Parts: sequence; structure tokens; C-alpha cells
Amino acid sequence: LQFIKGELTRTKEELTRDIRVLRGYLATVAGANGLDPNLVMSGKPYADLPAGEALKVLEKNPATIVLDVRTPGEFRNTHIPGAKLIPVDEIERRLAELPSKDTPMIVTCQGGGRSAAACEVLAEKGWTRLSNLLGGMSSWPGPVEKDGVPGFK
Repeated sequence: LQFIKGELTRTKEELTRDIRVLRGYLATVAGANGLDPNLVMSGKPYADLPAGEALKVLEKNPATIVLDVRTPGEFRNTHIPGAKLIPVDEIERRLAELPSKDTPMIVTCQGGGRSAAACEVLAEKGWTRLSNLLGGMSSWPGPVEKDGVPGFK
């Protein structure tokens, strides 16, 4: 039994090393294709993006899509201008409403939990350039719309 445990431990260490090396190679390829190599290295299917950085991303690349996965009531209360609303529980049946799978997308909710779950679902369905807005709308420092009227928090 001790022998088997030792073999399993060695196998796990070898696999961990091999995965680390493979991620390094993939990160190089990803970087050459405009994807974030850090995303590959983290092993997560999406990046966690602090609110201040998300604001800079949107200012630099207006083609980035903001997907809000809160409820319609939360969305009406305040949302990022231009955001598309698809509540998290409707994501899978409304995939056809989303842009192409390689479009940069920032996913937000109120605090960051639902948007992380939505990123997981979207990654499983093939979307590759996903960012989860850390802290969600609670941490958003930029402009908002409330009931269709532009403003700030």
C-alpha cells in the first residue's frame, strides 16, 4: 500500500510539472494570437479584472462587450452604459444573442459571484476572451446609466 501511495504521489508531481510546461507553451502561442498569456498560465477560463482596469480596457477598446448578468430590476437601477443584459439563469438559452466567441467581453453582476459563474458557462461553450469584473457593479468607478439616464454613482 505504501508503494502505491508513493507511485501516485510521483505521478501527480509529474503531471503537475507537465501541465505547467504545457501551459507555458500555450501562453506563448496565446500571446502571439492576441490572447492574454497570464490567462493560460492561471489555468482559469477567464481573467479576474479589477474595476479600475476594466474601465481602462473599455476606454482603450470600445469594441469590448459588457455583459450584465443581474436581474432586470438591478439593471434598471444602474448599469454600465452600453451593457447587454442577460440574467445569469438565462445565459445558456440566449447564447445566440452574444457576439462571436473571440470578442473581448467583460461580465458583471452586483458583487462578482454571478459573473464568475457566467464566465464559467461561457468558457465551457467556447468563449475565449472573458473577464470577470471583480467586485461587480459595487466596485465600478465609471459612468453608469440609471433608468436610461447617463450619470455617475
